[in-house]
Amino acid sequence: MTACKWNTPGILYIIQFLQTKSQIAFLYILYGIFAAVLVLDSIVLIDFSSYVMGAWAAFVAGGSVVLHHVLKKKQTVLLSVYLLCCMVWWSSAVLWSGGLSSPLFYYAQVVLLLYALSCSLILLTAGAVFYSLTTLGSLLFYSVGTNNVVEPLSMIVVHLLTLAAGFFLLYAVEHYQQTWKHWKYKANTDYLTGLYNREGLMERWDHTAPISGIFGVLDLDDFKSINDQYGHEAGDVIIQRAGTALSNFMEDKGAAGRIGGDEFVMFLPADMPVEEAEAAVEHTISSAGTDLDAFVGASVGFVPYHKYTHDFQMLYSAADRKMYEKKAGVFS
Repeated sequence: MTACKWNTPGILYIIQFLQTKSQIAFLYILYGIFAAVLVLDSIVLIDFSSYVMGAWAAFVAGGSVVLHHVLKKKQTVLLSVYLLCCMVWWSSAVLWSGGLSSPLFYYAQVVLLLYALSCSLILLTAGAVFYSLTTLGSLLFYSVGTNNVVEPLSMIVVHLLTLAAGFFLLYAVEHYQQTWKHWKYKANTDYLTGLYNREGLMERWDHTAPISGIFGVLDLDDFKSINDQYGHEAGDVIIQRAGTALSNFMEDKGAAGRIGGDEFVMFLPADMPVEEAEAAVEHTISSAGTDLDAFVGASVGFVPYHKYTHDFQMLYSAADRKMYEKKAGVFS
């Protein structure tokens, strides 16, 4: 889901359920019936001129184009603009055709229901403003007969309840999104270093890895002796500092993750030679033992990749082999 304020998260969630052609076809049929009834009701209930009805019919038909765009692009910015235009159209038509006495006054329920389902703060706020101004304008410029007070007042209550339900749904969806983001972060993050864990790194690789770059595996040298000499708490501190050093080194250039024990995996865009990247990472990790009087060494194996060698497991195996060759050279 995109973070654009004009997107409607409620509609986006509904779109996720429309996965088959038959479901999408049913939605188009449903909209067609709705549009036909809306136009026919307008013809029967209000004596609009043919020009106004032609524009009204074109406006309703334009909704099918918006619907197609939403289903194809999985984005709802255009839908938000269209729904805002619907509210402006409704407000103008009500004030032009009789205020609270206009049959079109009751059509607000259709627009406000869509606003409520959209779970969009912009739409709900705009709907509340336009609805309030239209209602107040109707009371100022049109008189309501004593025999016709209960019905419009009851509709006003229904409309306001629909808006209130929309704001409640907005709060519920935002709460759900925040909870989902929190648990997704927890599920994809290594608890000790704050880097990605294996699952998080794999997901990052699948979605945002550069097309070409360098892929590396890092292993701390003789980490067992650090645990034996300084204790496991000190070992955890070393791991944390190594993770912080890697995170600072990577910045926004790529991604790094701890996939277990003292082993880390990272990938970077191809903006430096492999040997230079290995030396830079090893130097970065050497600062992890500061304040503990412990030298922390690391063996790093980087391999280049491009779009034709983008297989994670293949690159991991190649970088892991290179890393162990360097480690064997250090301890030989």
